[in-house]
Amino acid sequence: MMARVLLMRKMGVLTKGEPPPVDQWAAGMLEFANANSEAPRRLVLRLAQASPDRGVVFELIRPELVGVIGQRMRLRGIESVPLGGTDRGAMIQEWLVELAR
Repeated sequence: MMARVLLMRKMGVLTKGEPPPVDQWAAGMLEFANANSEAPRRLVLRLAQASPDRGVVFELIRPELVGVIGQRMRLRGIESVPLGGTDRGAMIQEWLVELAR
């Protein structure tokens, strides 16, 4: 399903102030992958015209619904971040999601 997503945290810290207009948010296809024995559930925003293995804009691992604000959902999960070389770390991230009408 088509959606617009706003990242609510930078380096794990909640951003302050009012969110920008929705037309400035990242747009694409929202895809949910169920958990299995080898990978946790994850939510991905992918470019609308991208093939299934490319075009990931954002990825949220182990997403949880935190709240509903009008027509928007607030989700919290884990974001993978590069640490240099092949090392990766993890930080808390929150998304504000508005589904396309």
